Amino acid sequence: MEKTKTLFESISEDIRNSAHTQPVLLNLEVGQACVARFSEDGEWYRGQVSSLGDSVSSAVEIWFVDFGNSESVPRDNVRAIRPEWLRLPVLQYRGEIGGIEVADPACLDIVTEYMAELCNTVKIAEILSVNPLAVRLYGDDNRLAYQDLFDQRLLIHN
Repeated sequence: MEKTKTLFESISEDIRNSAHTQPVLLNLEVGQACVARFSEDGEWYRGQVSSLGDSVSSAVEIWFVDFGNSESVPRDNVRAIRPEWLRLPVLQYRGEIGGIEVADPACLDIVTEYMAELCNTVKIAEILSVNPLAVRLYGDDNRLAYQDLFDQRLLIHN
């Protein structure tokens, strides 16, 4: 773990100091590794192109692989990634909670807020599949961490 932390800190510093000198990526593809500027702090981070948007848009959706967040980034803030910056494995993984659906799309904000709060309470993740990653989440009491959403009919089993 300490070795990964040290490598992360070293690569992050190198990216902060020199990503702006990397060439802009012109022929972007979904899944392509890159470095991109994050709008909230103006810093450069490792990312992956997750959506190209429409042909008119000057922005693409970038998933920041070390933090797990995504945002729309102007194409001129998406740069080539140096091979040495790829030595560090991805630190976040995308996944889904398997076997559930939001019962009513109008309730999506309520469900999203509830699920975000679960991040601090989940104790066990049962892996249902690996590719794509799908899990079932349990709390301390060995019941589904989101059982209350089923009980309130905000989620349904699929």
